[in-house]
Amino acid sequence: MARQLRTAIERAERKLLRPAILVADRLLERLNPSAEAKIADAFYRTLRVMGTTVISAPAAGSELGLTDQLVVLESGRVVQADVAPNIYRYPLSEAAAEATGDINVIPITVRGNVVQSPIGSWQAAEANFEGKGIALARPEDFSVAEKGEESDLIFGIEEASFRGGRWLATGILTGGLNLRVILPAGVPVHKGRLIPLRFDSSRFAILRGTPFATSL
Repeated sequence: MARQLRTAIERAERKLLRPAILVADRLLERLNPSAEAKIADAFYRTLRVMGTTVISAPAAGSELGLTDQLVVLESGRVVQADVAPNIYRYPLSEAAAEATGDINVIPITVRGNVVQSPIGSWQAAEANFEGKGIALARPEDFSVAEKGEESDLIFGIEEASFRGGRWLATGILTGGLNLRVILPAGVPVHKGRLIPLRFDSSRFAILRGTPFATSL
């Protein structure tokens, strides 16, 4: 796949084909992860030099950082359009959050400015509703509590993978909630290990909605 993509780019350059618009549907799908970023960079950089506008359905996260504008669709309707970093940090919907990376969808209940959830409670600075909703939290919004530091929750590791010099660990909390968190490379990781965590609730996106039934 990678060789075919390189050949297609070289052929376009040799023939000086300069399409105004190119539609690419998951072009980088099934590439070796180690080659993803390099191939994506070469593909988009070449077309940018040609002056071609690419309308793409990204198949890999490495493509998102190369886009000028990202449009998220849900059931055929645009739910958010912005640059990828803004959508990643400030998603306006669960679909937008999932389109830009790993996300934890946490059921919550908002009463006044207090948010209650399976991972604990906190005060919300910008909750514009009361009742049931969801908090969208990235794995990196959690950190290991330092020795002597009070923790917000106890996380039990179920499985973990090592990527980009860090652990991406998954655990199951009360009510069957799956939680994914980033752990430093130096943290001993094995199934069943309990780790005290803290979270930065100011980074959570608070939205109205109920993704699944739970009791709080």
